[in-house]
Amino acid sequence: MKKLVFLLFILTCFDVFGQTATDKNGNKIYNGNSVAIFTHVAKYAVGGLMDIREAIPGELESELQTAFNVMVTSVAQNHGLQVVNRDNEAFIKTQKWLQETKSEDYIDGLSVRAKSIGATHILLQDLTVYTYGNAYIVLEVMNNIISVQTNISKRNIRRYRISINASSDEISDIITQEKSAVRNYFMNAFPAFFVLYKTSRNTAFLYPTSAFGVDTKDKVFFYYWENVQFPVQGQNYNFSKMEQISIGTEPEAVNGSLHVKLDKKLSASDNLVIKLGDILHSEITTYAHVPLSFSGFISSGNAYEDYCRKQINNAVYNALYDYACVNLIESENLAVIKAERNLQKTEDFIDGSVIEQFKASGARYILNTSEFSNDQDIVRFKMSVVDISAGTVVKEFLINCHISRLDEVVKYYINQIFVAPIAIGKVAGKQINVYPVLPIASSEGESFSILYNKSIVDPISGKNIYSRIEIAKCTLSKWNGQEYVLTIDEVLSKDDFSAIADTKSTDLFYLMKNVPEPENMNNISK
Repeated sequence: MKKLVFLLFILTCFDVFGQTATDKNGNKIYNGNSVAIFTHVAKYAVGGLMDIREAIPGELESELQTAFNVMVTSVAQNHGLQVVNRDNEAFIKTQKWLQETKSEDYIDGLSVRAKSIGATHILLQDLTVYTYGNAYIVLEVMNNIISVQTNISKRNIRRYRISINASSDEISDIITQEKSAVRNYFMNAFPAFFVLYKTSRNTAFLYPTSAFGVDTKDKVFFYYWENVQFPVQGQNYNFSKMEQISIGTEPEAVNGSLHVKLDKKLSASDNLVIKLGDILHSEITTYAHVPLSFSGFISSGNAYEDYCRKQINNAVYNALYDYACVNLIESENLAVIKAERNLQKTEDFIDGSVIEQFKASGARYILNTSEFSNDQDIVRFKMSVVDISAGTVVKEFLINCHISRLDEVVKYYINQIFVAPIAIGKVAGKQINVYPVLPIASSEGESFSILYNKSIVDPISGKNIYSRIEIAKCTLSKWNGQEYVLTIDEVLSKDDFSAIADTKSTDLFYLMKNVPEPENMNNISK
């Protein structure tokens, strides 16, 4: 394992070059954000199925804690963030390593130099090491960045299996994966934008709006932005159409600017949006997002049960991380709520006082897990969505699956929680352009269903009631920000679909992403 840590230290230092934006005096311009980094490590010994025991972290875990703190600090600094250190133990170890390796210049402005500015974000880095005798370890890495001002969280968990006798190439691959994941994590949380200075032949000369880090394999995307307006159920909404017009490659940093090679020529425009990496849903301000808090499982005191509960929580967090329409709210009241639930000895304890505490955090919905049980490595639990304003359960699923399949099963159910209201634009032949109010996806080739909120006369009361029906299946052929260009694969309700031209301005339509049900999944849902 010494080999693992040694390589991690070496490899964290040299493949992303930081490029800075400076003021007229040459002082570095940060992107306006600062982060306090906390790194925690835990260790468990696994003797067999259902045999998991908490262990005391040793030298390996201590060095991993320091190594990951160094890596995430360096990535943050390269991306233009000021680091405000709050983790004294890791900070002392990091400083010691910096002293030994003479790398003070690499991590410029480490925490101690930025303490006076405070933190706009908190990064919680949780490392869990599971040892399987003398055969291998499993390293679980959780990064959770939380906005101090809004409580919005981005949480992602990854797992790596590392053989005790792993080769240097295998360990290098793992470290490369983790570094790439951490960098993408920061790029998602703190996007880097540019302005176009000029073009010459197939080269674009760009100036950054803040400090950033760029890799030689990175791409810069150029979009033409246009505001369009369409009605959703009779009410006009603004949508951002983002048409990709060129991609820049082979980035080269030159005296504070960035030069890239263009695949297509472009001209200066006031409506250009230029970004390192492709545009994300969170960067399109006309999208709406759903504020949601997750109330996951708490500790039971049984090591194996707690391992299962943690894996369920992790599967939910990973699914929400990929689910673009959700703003995950980390509530300061969660600790109070979980303590109260523990006192009540029931994990589906959601009463009026709990609802009010969640409401105070800014969340609109609570995603709650409860009724956990397990039969060795088969886990069972209930997942519910509570509408805070109404205090009612709007969705509920009973999940029963092997612990190794939690990610795919939970992702399938999370996808069923919300659908996006849409405006319908052009309909021509087998192509339809729609504009979702909530972000759903951006990968071409993904499958969707168009749903229609159809008015039906209740035969008993004679009143109009509404039923959401599926009228067509489609494939995303092109993503232009909030404009989805869909290819119609199958029309399921010909009369309702053919009437879209007449009903699209007044009636309500939805878009739902189709996620295939995992094979051989034993479940009950309602």
